[in-house]
Amino acid sequence: MQIKLLVALLAVAIVGGGAYYYTQMSLTDEEAVVRAMQNTAELDTYSTQVIFGATAFDGEEEVASISLLANADVDDVRNATEGSGILDVDYQMGGMEMRFSLEGGFMLVDDNFYGKLETFPTPLLGFLPAIQADVVSELTGRWILLAEGVQEEIEEELDMREEEVEEEVEKLLIAFWEKELLLLGEKERDEINGVSVDKYLVSFDPEKMPEFLEEDFIPFMEFFGEVLEMSQEELDEVLSMIAEAKIEFEDEENLEEMERILEMMELHIWTDGEYIYRIRAEIDVDVSDEDIDLDELPEVSRVVFFFEVNYDNFNEEFDITAPSEYLTTEEVMEIFMQTPIPHSGEYELTPEEMEMMEELGL
Repeated sequence: MQIKLLVALLAVAIVGGGAYYYTQMSLTDEEAVVRAMQNTAELDTYSTQVIFGATAFDGEEEVASISLLANADVDDVRNATEGSGILDVDYQMGGMEMRFSLEGGFMLVDDNFYGKLETFPTPLLGFLPAIQADVVSELTGRWILLAEGVQEEIEEELDMREEEVEEEVEKLLIAFWEKELLLLGEKERDEINGVSVDKYLVSFDPEKMPEFLEEDFIPFMEFFGEVLEMSQEELDEVLSMIAEAKIEFEDEENLEEMERILEMMELHIWTDGEYIYRIRAEIDVDVSDEDIDLDELPEVSRVVFFFEVNYDNFNEEFDITAPSEYLTTEEVMEIFMQTPIPHSGEYELTPEEMEMMEELGL
């Protein structure tokens, strides 16, 4: 239930779909996208890939990049998820070059959350005393139980009021759509994993946001706060943030700045009319006029930021099973506590560590 709700809320943030009226024999593009979002939100199982990234350019030359990629198989019936993540860093500026990847796994099953470090980059090991680096190496590849009972309370409350929650989410989605915060633009044919899909350009109108926040989103959050049994203090804090956002959207100078940023951004959505296959936002920022030249670093002329979500393996079966062997956080802490940590002045860098520090310019 919770994952379906989160997917539905993502639909609000990305396209502003919602339950619509399918009385016509042929659907408009907007109705087809909405139906695909509803179908995706109602999936029992699916795979997803989420990517955040940024790339810096000096003219046409790529000088630095960082990306975080997470893959996951989701079983919404069992509230189970198994996935992996990779952090990639590629830095080539100021005569310094550094490349490394950090990989790990995660699993949510039987209401417990596990994590695992698959690889720890050698460059980062250079920042640790040798004995601590040995401990990190020992933990690499082993599952660690990070949290227990992570969904139990919220799932129980949501399940008891599932129909009511779905009705309120539907109302919010319809309001988002009817107020035309987001609109579909150009359409072109594309292909993802052998499936023929339509790729839509999506535009956002920030001037419509204050009315939506006041008339629709605040009442929804008041209802949702009640469902989650938030304290009045917690709810007031959330509502205060929404009120501040509304003021920001109403300010003329802020609106001009938002519109300037939106001109740099492109938002696309891919669908075959039945499911959503990809959502991608990209913003290309020209920073050539900004004073960001530091010492020997070349001037960065532009930075491209992107966020992408992919969906696949709709309603396929996944075998998500809790690890038979794992460490608890207490056991991990015990391993570190039993390892002597050199105090300042008692530890000398090895020649290899000295070489690494020099390469990093430290």
